[in-house]
Amino acid sequence: MGSSGIGAERRPTPAAAHQRHGQLLRYPHIVHAHFHDVLAHQRYDGSAIQRLNAFLAELAGRLAPATTHLPEDRLRLALTQVWASMSLLSMMPRLFDPFILLDFEALETRRAWVQQASRLLFVP
Repeated sequence: MGSSGIGAERRPTPAAAHQRHGQLLRYPHIVHAHFHDVLAHQRYDGSAIQRLNAFLAELAGRLAPATTHLPEDRLRLALTQVWASMSLLSMMPRLFDPFILLDFEALETRRAWVQQASRLLFVP
């Protein structure tokens, strides 16, 4: 989550989120490994959780100038929703296959997904 995360870009954009989503899908066990203690033991005091929350707080600050239509609490809520769905799909990329019949490994599908998810943040 350090300097190579979404927050590492100068200005977070849907394109950056799309790129990160593609990377997460290529390595579905990465997120699971980082959050093993949470997933397996419901322990939320580990360093991965602390780093994730610090990362999201920093990212919210970077997004604030582009999301002036959202008060801080709503920005954090929207960012959490986007991040939660990215995390779930990165751990289980085919979870919704029977429901939406989309191939998240396809570039155009990921772009459409990121654009839709970004609406939570960027469309008033």
